[in-house]
Amino acid sequence: MQRLGRVVLSIVILGAGFSFFGCAGKPRLAPLAQTRTEQDQRQVRLFDFRGDGKPDYREVLDAAGQVRYHEFDRDGDGTFEQVVDRATLDPNKTKHLFILLDGVPWSLIDQMWQEGYFRMFSRPGKMVSIFPSLTDPAYDQIFHCGVPYGYEAEFYDRATGRKIDGVNFYLSQKNEAWAAGLDYRISTIEDAVMYLWPGGVFRRELEAARKAYDRLGSKDQVVLYILSTDGICHMYSREKAREHFVLLDRWIEQIVYDAGGQLQVTMFADHGNNFSGCQFVPVQETLRASGLRLTDRLKRPGDVVAPQFGLINFASVFCYSEAERQRAVSALMPLKGIDLIAWRADGDVRVANRQGTARIVRRGGEGESRFAYQAIDGDPLGVLPVVSRMQQQGLLDEEGFAGEDAWFRATCEMPMPVAVPRVYRALHSNVINSSDLVISMADGYFYGDKSWTKWVTLHGTHGGLSYESTVSFLMSSAFQPPAYTRPHEILSTINQHVAWTPHIPDVDYAWLDQYRQQQPDKPGAPARIESASSSQPSSSQPAAQAAIR
Repeated sequence: MQRLGRVVLSIVILGAGFSFFGCAGKPRLAPLAQTRTEQDQRQVRLFDFRGDGKPDYREVLDAAGQVRYHEFDRDGDGTFEQVVDRATLDPNKTKHLFILLDGVPWSLIDQMWQEGYFRMFSRPGKMVSIFPSLTDPAYDQIFHCGVPYGYEAEFYDRATGRKIDGVNFYLSQKNEAWAAGLDYRISTIEDAVMYLWPGGVFRRELEAARKAYDRLGSKDQVVLYILSTDGICHMYSREKAREHFVLLDRWIEQIVYDAGGQLQVTMFADHGNNFSGCQFVPVQETLRASGLRLTDRLKRPGDVVAPQFGLINFASVFCYSEAERQRAVSALMPLKGIDLIAWRADGDVRVANRQGTARIVRRGGEGESRFAYQAIDGDPLGVLPVVSRMQQQGLLDEEGFAGEDAWFRATCEMPMPVAVPRVYRALHSNVINSSDLVISMADGYFYGDKSWTKWVTLHGTHGGLSYESTVSFLMSSAFQPPAYTRPHEILSTINQHVAWTPHIPDVDYAWLDQYRQQQPDKPGAPARIESASSSQPSSSQPAAQAAIR
């Protein structure tokens, strides 16, 4: 049934794609700016909106490089008689546009800001996403709307004892709780087509998002979600992706110009992307070669479930018992491209790779969690030098524990940033149906539904622990964000400067109960390994999410 679902989905995507591709969008874009330095040393950006060869609008930058003044020549006499000083705009009395992007690394946005783009905004701050660095667990934390059922749309549901069909879950749109607060989101079919024709879908999406914005002219706060940025960063090289983000900058400039400068804009994304190319890691094939049985249900010794839905550098494996877990770790550890494997053991978390094995221990409840990193026979996360510095600075107690904030500050710039608490939470609290193994792959490698590679060539991906896959951004015209934030801090950071309460309704979980009641037979034996299932009510993985996410 799942294979049939994928075939049907493929036909729908291709058919929609061919008709879609013939009518690519034509979004309204501001003309390219010319930058010059005035005699008083002010940096000025000049625009010719009338197209007569003479600038009729200009932006004057402040000392930090952000737009301070909007100046308009409305009558074409060469004098900029209308001036808007952004310092006088009250963030809570000025229309505010919130732009949510998917899968954009901080490094690209910061590079472009330094080149002179996105100067409506202050310099971007870094947002260190969760692990796995995937859209729905990240946005669920950003909007505080619960915990998703699985890392992706395809996952093993412990309550029914079977793997959920990722295609049907993807198409059902029952899990996108965080998206209920959006004023615009791409349609399901366009979502999937995006990974075949990312540039065309991107232009079409900018056009549709602008129409949605215009329809909501009287609304004080508008929230637009641009999903195709993820396709851009998956399918294009870094330089080609940059060309499309130039269009995004011009699109924003056009909106601000049309608003007469009387607009605030805040923009952020859920996770990064590594632009490192991608080589397939044969997780399922390796598990099968080791004698384990790949299945949709954990019913007997030898059974494992290894969902493969997106093309990402993360994998999860569910095991019938501890014996299968041990065999899976032994089989997968030598694979080229695997950065780290982690699993639950004796109430703690074990992490292992070619650099050795260590233990992550947590004490305390939510809001007061303290973590310790204890080497067993090496340093797989590469944090022992940091642990030593933390000890010298008095950040660790006598038993080696430190709070989550201390770990964040000490390790946010590491190659695998904030890995100690992020790995622990991946196995305990980031999703309802936590797997028995989580696997982070190095940049340049991926796992997932390999059939997609018949149609697409990956230039990059995300999901793993690496810096580029993880670190995204937060930027605003209304305030300078902190140097670093985490997903759960985005709303509180924004609300320090402008009141924003996204309208996300309560999640209706009745559909899942009905689904479970409709199963034709009794669930198989649950996994015997310590369950990490959370008792916290949850929104679930967005159903309309494109498979490559």
